Formats: sequence, C-alpha cells, structure tokens
Amino acid sequence: DELKDFCYLVNPFFPPESLNNELKYSLNKLMQSYPSGEKVQAMLGGKLFGVPESQIVVGNGAAELIDKVTGTLNGRFGLYGPTFEEYTARFNNIDLRVPNTEGFRYGKDDVIALAEDNDGVILINPDNPSGNFVPYEDIIAILEHLHSAGKHLILDESFLDFAEDGFNSTVLNAADLERFPNLVVIKSIGKSYGVGGLRLGVLASSNTKLVKQVKESIPIWNINSVAEFYLQIIGKYMAEYKESCGKLIAARVQLLKDLRKIPYLEPYESQANYILCKVIGKDAGQLASDLCNKYSILIKDCSGKASVDDQYIRVAVRDTRDNESLVAGLKALL
Repeated sequence: DELKDFCYLVNPFFPPESLNNELKYSLNKLMQSYPSGEKVQAMLGGKLFGVPESQIVVGNGAAELIDKVTGTLNGRFGLYGPTFEEYTARFNNIDLRVPNTEGFRYGKDDVIALAEDNDGVILINPDNPSGNFVPYEDIIAILEHLHSAGKHLILDESFLDFAEDGFNSTVLNAADLERFPNLVVIKSIGKSYGVGGLRLGVLASSNTKLVKQVKESIPIWNINSVAEFYLQIIGKYMAEYKESCGKLIAARVQLLKDLRKIPYLEPYESQANYILCKVIGKDAGQLASDLCNKYSILIKDCSGKASVDDQYIRVAVRDTRDNESLVAGLKALL
C-alpha cells in the first residue's frame, strides 16, 4: 500500500497543474540562474500581501525568520502550549503555559493576562496542534492592549488561510501593520500554498528598524531562484488558491464529523488543516504504530507535546479519498 502521510501539514488542493507546469517549463533556466537579492524578494513579498517592501522580509521558510527575529527582540515572551516547537527552541526566554482547558482552548482575555507577566506574547493563530483560533476583532483588542502597555505581539498566521473567514481575519496588511508598530507577523508560504519544499515564508512589521535588522542578519542569497520564480507567478493563481482553501475547509468539516463517530476519539474543533484528538482507553503511540503497520497511514502522536498525562493524536486534513481511508483505518482498529 502507498503510505498516506497525515503528519505532513500541506494544502492538498494547491498548487494547480498549470502552476506546476509553469515551474517545470522554467526549471532548467532557473537552475542555472542566481536568484535576485533581498530587495527584489521584499518587493515580491510586499506585492503578494500588499505591504511596503521596507516592512517585509522573505525568508527561507518561516523557520529562518523565527530564528532571526529572536536576535532583534529582547525580553521574555509568553506562549501558550502545546505549540509549534520552533518558537520554544529558538527563543531562550519563554514563559510557556499549558491551559488546563479541554482541547487547550484559550482566548483574548487569556492572551492579555499572559502579557501582564511578560515583555510580549507569541501567538500562533490557528495554533498547532490544537487548532485553537482567536478571531480578528479579538486580535485587534489584544494588539491595542499590548500597544498601550509597550509590549510586542509576534503573530504567526501560517495556517490562517484555512480558517472559516481566514482571508478577512489577517493583520498582514498595510493598515493593521501601520496601526500597530508593536506587531510582528510571521507567515509560512509553504504550508498553506502547498510548497513546503520550496522553503518560503515572510515576516512583516511597520517597525522598519526591526525588519532592517532581520534583513541584515540573513545571508545574501537565502532564497533560491525556483522559490523566487514561484513568488513572481503566484499572483496569477490567487483565485484558485482561495478556492483550494474553501475545499480544505469543507474536507475538514466532513472529517471532524467522521472522527466524532469513532468511540475512542474526542476530536476538537479546528480552524487549521489538522485536527487534534484526545485518545480514550487506548495508547496513542500504539494507535499510531498500528495505523502505520496495518494500513500504511502515518499520524502524529502528540502525547509528549501536551506535557500532560493524557493521550493525543493530530491528523492532517487531506483530500476526501485519503480522509476516508484514515477513518476506515481508525474504525478497523476498534
């Protein structure tokens, strides 16, 4: 059986064949060409998200930018867990708290409370692996509160386009960035645009001093020419991209319904392209290994991540056929 990977969080409905063909057609030429420098990359990133090039930097994946921003922002940052471990690995002064709520839910007031004891807050929205989501108006309220207190918000929107009203929930736009110089937005392009292997991400802030510092800390050619070409052509495919996110939302809604019918799982609402489930009466590690050995399905055992005794798994949302295979495998393990 072909291995189905439900650990890997990528958009299964994008890029379209036409975009792939455009890349293939230019590949030989791109492989022989050097990419442009930072200035051109920033111009391309700025064009994609509608922000000035002085306020955006393109990174070799969001991971490179997470690493670089730690050198420009000092102080202690609060963060809710379980979460994307790159932040806890890179920031050496983290106040990590795990909410004792079902499904690790937290909202606006919790984030504001977390800010009280720290110099700033890191917020992954939707969070990974919980799928917890803070809506736009609450993000604005958090930003207003932190701004008046002179504190930073590092906001990771890598999975935001998969949220119900994701495209209207972003603060990665000129007006919101301008209004809140205490805001630093990080977004992985690989995850939602289905090109994790190209290693693309952006960091944006109207704090141009911070953006300049990040730019200065990055090597001269951090983005390869294939990734740069992708940034050049992606604008033509935005209608298909938005459509792909809509398909993913529909697939998630269906998968959540199906997972709820499995007696030993308690899946949590998610606004991302993955669903966290509590495992009841079974061992999550054993479940992951049975699914792999018997049905060639890979899922993520999140039990260690949660830093609590309960058992959890995270499954990616894939296309309908793959999602049905996952559900069938889980049912067969009853």
